[in-house]
Amino acid sequence: MIYATVRRGFNSGGINLAPPEPYGTETIDDVEIGIKNEFYFGGVSGRVNVSAFHSKYDDIQRQITNFVDGNPKSYIQNAAKATVQGVEFESKLSFGRFELSDSFTYIDAKYDNFQTETAPGVFADLKNNAMAQAPKITNTLTGRVFLPILESVASEVTLTATYAYQSETYFSDFNQSNQALSNKIDSVNYQKSYSIVNLMLTATDFFRSGFDASFFVKNLNDAEYSNGRTSALSSFGYATASYGDPKTIGLTLAYRFNN
Repeated sequence: MIYATVRRGFNSGGINLAPPEPYGTETIDDVEIGIKNEFYFGGVSGRVNVSAFHSKYDDIQRQITNFVDGNPKSYIQNAAKATVQGVEFESKLSFGRFELSDSFTYIDAKYDNFQTETAPGVFADLKNNAMAQAPKITNTLTGRVFLPILESVASEVTLTATYAYQSETYFSDFNQSNQALSNKIDSVNYQKSYSIVNLMLTATDFFRSGFDASFFVKNLNDAEYSNGRTSALSSFGYATASYGDPKTIGLTLAYRFNN
């Protein structure tokens, strides 16, 4: 199947409490083209989906700072425009007792226009800065094998391994080299690329008990990575960060009630 689609999304405007300044609706116009394909050849079945998208993001609502009589005022305004574009790839292959799937995304999300005041009369131009929390590359590769097992022991036993990769991520819109912007390498607002490996062994309806059991190891390589960071070092002298789970080993049990 070959397809093309055009979409528009919006986020309603509102009004700031202090100062009582209104802000308008932000919109995004998106065009996507792609192809979805399923096939079967020589005992191998598969699915391949590929798409490309281009989006124009206008009147973006952002918290900006303006100085009034030397005092900073921070409030929401329609302060920016951006272009978001990229490609997505999904595939799945099944052959014998094996399954292999992959999900890959490349996103280029940059501001076309974004200015904010960093000091009285000093404006920072965030044009070409990356949008926060929009890594360029994410990829998840999963392999699954169906292990031979006696039906009296379990109806199905699978071993699944997943490799997930994410490229560098910025947690602030201030992230590129600029005389007024000095935090591109700021460890608080920046997460370097990382990858994690997960393993899971699952037995379905073992000993005809109605129970499913899964033994899992998450983040096998014990990667240290942040899900979110906030820096208030320059204004209040502190920074916060939330981290993903370290290596975690566990067992889950599930019971299925049959009618």
